Amino acid sequence: MATRHISRVTNGQRAAVCGLVIAGVSFTDACKIVDVSRPRLKAVLPVGWTKYVRSGKTRSWKGEALEQIRLAYLDQSQTGKDIARRFNIDVSYVYQLARVHGWRRRNRAIYVKRAFDTEQQRLLFNKLVRHGIPTFEAYAEACR
Repeated sequence: MATRHISRVTNGQRAAVCGLVIAGVSFTDACKIVDVSRPRLKAVLPVGWTKYVRSGKTRSWKGEALEQIRLAYLDQSQTGKDIARRFNIDVSYVYQLARVHGWRRRNRAIYVKRAFDTEQQRLLFNKLVRHGIPTFEAYAEACR
């Protein structure tokens, strides 16, 4: 039985090919798997759609953007959550970038190891963190 060639690319075909490409299959092979004409599909996809495709395990941060994330990561006054919010990425992705690029580990235990001397310091610390003060600054302020 011969395959029927559809003159129109459906949204399902487009989604299937994009999903396969994101999963790491080449565009040509994905078109063959979904049984859609490569030139027809290429015509209906937005220009530059491949820039949203992951390259390997991490999105390809390059140059100045990657350097800004690295500097923010190495700055002990910013938490991973602050960095993630600033660059609009997930917190786990910040640590994944650090692991992939070999940045030195952060000393995250600094906040836990030293107990507060008084209950008032602990309450002040929690209040400052809730109001959006970076953890390291809140800790320094509470221990002052």
